[in-house]
Amino acid sequence: MIFFLISLYGYVLLSRYLFKLNIRTSYIEVICVQIILLYLSAFLHILPIMVMFLFIGGLLSFVISILLTRQNYEWLRMTSFDLIGIGMLLYFILFATSLWKAKLIHYDNFTHWATIVKFLFLDNHLPGISDKLISYNTYPIGSSIYLYYASKIGGYHDGMLLVGQYIIIAACLYSLFATLRDDRRLLTSSLLFASFGLFSLFNVAIRTNNLLVDFLLPLLALAGVAGIFAYRGHLLRQSFYVSLILSVLMLVKTSATIFVLVVLVIYFYVVFRDNFHKKKFIQRLLIILLTGVTPFLMYQTWVIHVKSTFKGLENTKHEVKSTTLSEILDGNLSKEMLKICHNFFQWICSWSSFSSLSFALIFLCFLLFILLYGIKFKKWKFNFFVFFLSVFYTIVYYIGLLLMYLLAMPTDEAVRLAGFERYASSILIFISGILTIFIVRELDKNFYEQNLNKRGYTSFKNFRNKRIYQLVSYTCLLYFAGSSLSEVNGMNFQLKQNQPLLSQKIVNLIKNKNTTKGKILVVSADKTDVESYYLSYLSKYELWNNNVDVRYDFIMSGDDFKKTIRNYDDILLLDDHYTFVKMSSIVLHKDLKPGFYSSKYLLDQNGQSLAK
Repeated sequence: MIFFLISLYGYVLLSRYLFKLNIRTSYIEVICVQIILLYLSAFLHILPIMVMFLFIGGLLSFVISILLTRQNYEWLRMTSFDLIGIGMLLYFILFATSLWKAKLIHYDNFTHWATIVKFLFLDNHLPGISDKLISYNTYPIGSSIYLYYASKIGGYHDGMLLVGQYIIIAACLYSLFATLRDDRRLLTSSLLFASFGLFSLFNVAIRTNNLLVDFLLPLLALAGVAGIFAYRGHLLRQSFYVSLILSVLMLVKTSATIFVLVVLVIYFYVVFRDNFHKKKFIQRLLIILLTGVTPFLMYQTWVIHVKSTFKGLENTKHEVKSTTLSEILDGNLSKEMLKICHNFFQWICSWSSFSSLSFALIFLCFLLFILLYGIKFKKWKFNFFVFFLSVFYTIVYYIGLLLMYLLAMPTDEAVRLAGFERYASSILIFISGILTIFIVRELDKNFYEQNLNKRGYTSFKNFRNKRIYQLVSYTCLLYFAGSSLSEVNGMNFQLKQNQPLLSQKIVNLIKNKNTTKGKILVVSADKTDVESYYLSYLSKYELWNNNVDVRYDFIMSGDDFKKTIRNYDDILLLDDHYTFVKMSSIVLHKDLKPGFYSSKYLLDQNGQSLAK
């Protein structure tokens, strides 16, 4: 793990030295370039070669950077060990040490996000039509292929995967400081740090101890916005950065389209405002248009791959059917659809909806900011424009969410609005991040001293303003520290609550067993885990076998019980399932305890009661 981080840091140092990258955005830029290279190498069937090339190249870059900047200790200046850098380093260490010890728990880790990484790790190529373990073969692999890279270097285990994903998250968060006009000001920096606490609060539905991308999507989009300001005035760098970040965003998940479009709107607004009256406008316009289409062209490479590989046998989730969409637009709603709509609107208008209450709080706070700011500085128009645009994007996202429930989700899940708070948290984090960036930039524009070079500890209109400045700054930093510790403690508590972990129990029971072949029956007394399909996906992941069935009901005749056993090559007994153990004793004359048994042994009347 240490060498993996040194390799990443080597690229960051060298790219800062050679290409003068922004200190704050350099980490996410390097990571996105690595993702694109890994993604393209997957099509060329050279993934293992690219992994070693990137890893060794990073280590060499670290050495070269030190040698190139050894005079006057310039490399120390490039490490950005300022207040923001130190704060982010401590923040990363706090979360990384906790995640390193964490275990994957969330259901969707085993339906896709961890499963695809494990597949890549074991097979070193993209899944094909015969790879049935990958349930959703149309999902892009943007974040997954980076975790594959991390696991190849640091070893495949839950902690490595979680820290690998958090490296991307931390890089996105660090890039937000590039939006500051003056990153030496404590108030604006502390406000951004405090926003990290809000992000953790809004992400409480899933936290960061999983491989789901609902938290990653808005952060990547915010990183894209950060680069627009970081490279303002440098159209080529600005455009390359935006196209790079948004290309990776499209490769993480298809639903990222809404975030890509919002970032592009901000990009178009800024670059047209900066370049409209400049020379060579046509050439600049071509660069701008190319930036806008590049993310979608990159995504089309994945679409072409899926269609050519699976040829009509694609298995996806949340895929919208055009025929049903046309029926909805015509007003033809079934009873189930009407019920989904009723539950949807009832929930978003309910005081029990965390996301709705959070949106109300955010927008009320921003309106309060507009009011106070307008009274003080007589500026209203653009602030209200940002407010209404944020509300508009939120409404559009919610409409898309409703359509997903109506058109693409199984009816039983859609009726109970499965995963609603998780999906809503993405736009909640994005909007709160955009508004925070806007507020800190507006505050900076109205500081008493506008000459950045003259700012210092005496750059205040009066002592009263300075005391307010300090009080707000310290309060924000205190909230940031408290929320960070709370998030880590919450993850640790969640891990303890799930002890002993079901996944660890399976691993212990199948230790030194070959479970990748044959048909396996998993027996569990937990009806909820069986009926929710959680145990099914978890078992397939841990046993790495698609021919796995799970069952808890064994109330049947003796002959039917024997027939059930004969249908499988092996039986995994997870717990002291009373019915199964009793039937085994009466029908098979075997006294069983939790373990892994071959069906041949169970059906052998002369066998000994030993686990396989």
